[in-house]
This record gives sequence, C-alpha cells and structure tokens, in this order.
Amino acid sequence: MLHPSEIQKSNYQEGIQSKFPSIFYPVSNYICIAFLVLILGLMSITGMEIQVILIPVWLGFLFVMYKLYKKPG
Repeated sequence: MLHPSEIQKSNYQEGIQSKFPSIFYPVSNYICIAFLVLILGLMSITGMEIQVILIPVWLGFLFVMYKLYKKPG
C-alpha cells in the first residue's frame, strides 16, 4: 500500500497533473498530521482517554468491514 505522498510524488515525476492540487505540498500534509496529533493530545489531557483509545479500534473495525464487504472487481 502506497502512502499518499508517495503517490503524489510518482505522479509529479510522470507529469500527471492532479485535478485537486494540494497547496504547499508536502508541508501542508505534515501540518494536518500535527494538528490531528495535537487534537488527540488535548483530548487525552481533558479526560477523554477512552475516546482516544477507541479511535484506532473504530478505524480498524471499519477497515475490516470494508475488506469483508468490498465487491470484487
């Protein structure tokens, strides 16, 4: 599985232009990741530890369900 920044880099090298180009690529990607980590940190500080722990569990559940029910082809 390729990371989105790897896909974007390979498309740039092949000369493929995106319909929705990212402003300030790749810095904007790292700013978004840092923001999400900050939000998770603030949630865990303010007494929402259970919700922070359940986020990866929920995402894993969604991934498994997607793989199970994805139509072939």
